[in-house]
Amino acid sequence: MDICILYFSPTGTCKALAESMAKPLPAAGTLVADITRPETREALLRKPIQAELLIVVFPVYSHRLPEPAAAFLRQSRLSCKRAAAVCAYGRVSPGNALASFARLLQNKGVQTVFGAEIPTRHSYECLFPAFRPRPLSAASPIPWGELVGQASTKSAPMRPPRRITPAPLFPQTLLAHWAVTPPRTAQAACTRCGRCRPACPVGAIGGNLETDRRACIRCAACIRICPAHARSVRFLSLIPALYLSLHWKRPKSPRLYW
Repeated sequence: MDICILYFSPTGTCKALAESMAKPLPAAGTLVADITRPETREALLRKPIQAELLIVVFPVYSHRLPEPAAAFLRQSRLSCKRAAAVCAYGRVSPGNALASFARLLQNKGVQTVFGAEIPTRHSYECLFPAFRPRPLSAASPIPWGELVGQASTKSAPMRPPRRITPAPLFPQTLLAHWAVTPPRTAQAACTRCGRCRPACPVGAIGGNLETDRRACIRCAACIRICPAHARSVRFLSLIPALYLSLHWKRPKSPRLYW
């Protein structure tokens, strides 16, 4: 069975997850592709994506699939029989990301047959120096090879969780802009290495290393990659800060939906 695994991974978490998924799968029939950077997305849009099973690995932003990844899927020419969604979320809430993914693929004639929620480190962990990464709660490793085999014969659609949340009522960019400032560079600490520019998934960092606040999606990729710790953001409201801090210590386990 031909399998295509796409991942949107500004901070590297979903890339590692996609690569771990591919390990037990046959190398000859498995393609793993990065849709994080604008140039890679543009290259993939030039030809159709053909696969028996399309798997998309993505982080959850404002209870949804990140807009750059969603835009790519809307524009792409998909020739796939089935799809699966694997969302990584920062120990807070996966929201309705699986449901929104399934609707998007259904509009393109591709049925989503399974989904997974994988709790990971949060992108804004860098804003909480006192917190340390915590291991996932005890759970058996997810048998990706077995799941992919089951998905190859499944015809019924996935039944994602339904949660009541006001997030879908607002544009994703608006929620991000309400939560935190765009990353800023501390000129005294910056070494001008330029590693932050190619790390940005939407090309929002200019030649002067300043951030276009309208284009920025607040993914914190540039903050994580900066070797001098010269880039930072701050919360614009106490609400997201309290929300993250209150949920940080709650144990989470991976969940599968069929």
